[in-house]
Amino acid sequence: MADSVYEIRWTRPVDRVTVAQGTCVTSRMPVEVLTATSPAAEAYDPWAEADLLPRLLELGPHADGYARFAETYGFLGLRDVPETNLGNVKRRWERAVGWEAAIRELQVAVELQSCLEQTDTVSLKQRLYFRRGRCFLRREYGYSRLSRRMSVGEVRAPILGVGFYGAPRPGEPPLDKGDVVRGAALVLEKMFSWRLGEELGLLLRLNQGSPQIRAGSRSLIGVVWLQLAERIAQGRAPRPCARCGRIFVISPRSKRGHGSYCSPACRQAVQRLRTEARRMDRDNVPLRSIARRLSQKTSTVRAWLDESKRRQAKRSSAAPRT
Repeated sequence: MADSVYEIRWTRPVDRVTVAQGTCVTSRMPVEVLTATSPAAEAYDPWAEADLLPRLLELGPHADGYARFAETYGFLGLRDVPETNLGNVKRRWERAVGWEAAIRELQVAVELQSCLEQTDTVSLKQRLYFRRGRCFLRREYGYSRLSRRMSVGEVRAPILGVGFYGAPRPGEPPLDKGDVVRGAALVLEKMFSWRLGEELGLLLRLNQGSPQIRAGSRSLIGVVWLQLAERIAQGRAPRPCARCGRIFVISPRSKRGHGSYCSPACRQAVQRLRTEARRMDRDNVPLRSIARRLSQKTSTVRAWLDESKRRQAKRSSAAPRT
């Protein structure tokens, strides 16, 4: 990102970030928070850091990993935290569950974009539902559980995409109940519009008589959302691995703008499963039995076998006739 276009005033702790236990004033429930051991901080320009998005997505649901990220890049700038009793010391702090929710919401956007890019209507139908001409993001168990944990104190909605819905703009045709592709696009647009509009803004800078308009961010999580939007616009959006589900980011130096697996190991493992599925299909093993033995979805095994048959037919038609 060019320094002449983006701007943010942000700081990161100089000393170590630690995980502390607090108590919510309203509910008296224990809260795990991240706090700096020292109030000292240094200036930091996150626009120059291109690895914020993949590093944040790779964090597991553990407060220690959040603390290490905060030590290097600073706090996310979450503003949905309730008042917490941490003693008489007033320092920057954020709840660990807030970090988990923020990361999960990014993952939801990545998964939805991946399904939309691959036109995976089966997965889209599992994630979306329609009501009164609108398309909503369906709650999953993990999202609901996080929402309950986030509901301690005052919470800024929507959380984890809950409350996000897609609706046609004025003048556009109505949204059909079964049009999951268009519905997913509208939901995804709503998520990015809300997050970018909430976290980003325009600034006017008068630099020695040459005014400049710059994009500024109110938080570090806003920078991450903008990085994700830019990667989607460039055709290099992160995507979940087709084998292990881990979200991976395609390197800007890669000549391939697409990929289905996060590592060669996952690619080779899937190739072995495909070979085994073809072997069992030649032995007239039922499709569901193949899927059960390989611990795969029936739709996945069917797609493997259909692709293998198409390639075989293509090679047969291209072979010279004697």
